Amino acid sequence: MKTRIFKERDLTFDVYGLRPLSRYYLYVNRFQYPSRTKQFGKKISDPLITDEDGKITIVFYIDSFIPSDTPKSMKAKANVLRATPIEFVLTNLNQSTLVQNFEDSSVSYAKSTLFL
Repeated sequence: MKTRIFKERDLTFDVYGLRPLSRYYLYVNRFQYPSRTKQFGKKISDPLITDEDGKITIVFYIDSFIPSDTPKSMKAKANVLRATPIEFVLTNLNQSTLVQNFEDSSVSYAKSTLFL
């Protein structure tokens, strides 16, 4: 049996210029992760709602693991492989998977790519 060492961290980011007092959905690499997403100061199950100025602060929880019996050389390689781009999209569209041309259907959206 392998023991897993979990590292958990959260990404917090502010989004400006969205439609005021509107509900949004966060997509990470085109998929929703509602159990890992929340609005700052709210609970995981609460909807993501912009304020009257069209601003929202989002918290996305990331957990990753590397088995404890992994050799050091493999751990270093795993860290390099984790440095892949992650696309975050916040939009008013509620779909299980975000479509390629979501920009055409969205009332407003924000998009950013991060390297972790």
